[in-house]
Amino acid sequence: MLLYLTTQNSNMKTLHIFRGLPGSGKTTAAKELASSLDDATIYSTDKYWDLYHKSEFIACKTRKAHQWNQDKVKKAMLSCKQNIIVDNTNLDWSEISPYQTYARVYGYQTKIYEPQTSWWISKDIELLSEKNTHGVPIEKLVKMLARYEPLESIQNTLEKFQN
Repeated sequence: MLLYLTTQNSNMKTLHIFRGLPGSGKTTAAKELASSLDDATIYSTDKYWDLYHKSEFIACKTRKAHQWNQDKVKKAMLSCKQNIIVDNTNLDWSEISPYQTYARVYGYQTKIYEPQTSWWISKDIELLSEKNTHGVPIEKLVKMLARYEPLESIQNTLEKFQN
């Protein structure tokens, strides 16, 4: 499941970033990881929709929802939470970079994960559509997949960011 690690230090505070399309298995994997770690909390933009909009997605509020989650992660880092798990699509560097900036500022190593489900590995849009719990239509999943930045590209950007 672990696909990229910025530093290797078992005593260091860690930011765990999950990425993938809706239905890929991110949330399940994030919950499994959280249950295996001490002092771990999952932060997801989905919680914004649950709390403020009865789980209804409102496109014009997407930026606000992501900022809300980023603020929650920053507060967790300021309180020195040991394991912070971000469960969002994080399809490209622009979605990951705010979290990585906080990690760098507040002394967290970063681990990036992608689900290893067969339907995510094969990018099976029909199965992703069936498995996602948010009702994201196939057309939207296709657009999201087109924005998906391969892990190698994310890794290269992270390495440049570290220097």
